[in-house]
Amino acid sequence: TEFSFEKPLLSAVPSDEPAVYRSALLVVFPAFAAYACLFSLQHEVKVVYGIADDDSSASHNFSFATSMLFAFKLVFRFLHCVL
Repeated sequence: TEFSFEKPLLSAVPSDEPAVYRSALLVVFPAFAAYACLFSLQHEVKVVYGIADDDSSASHNFSFATSMLFAFKLVFRFLHCVL
């Protein structure tokens, strides 16, 4: 099938074709890329914010917060599919 700008994305007429939401990729992909960058570049982000990358409580708190982003993302994704 061809893509047409004349058809509305959400039509009241049911269609046999499955809905494709390619535009969602434009929103979701940068968010996942940002999570991956934050996780892999923790040291550089700590340097920018002036947090020492050692055994200090600030360093542990930053690492914990970064890890919790991934944990909450995982929980959110599971709950989003369930609810």
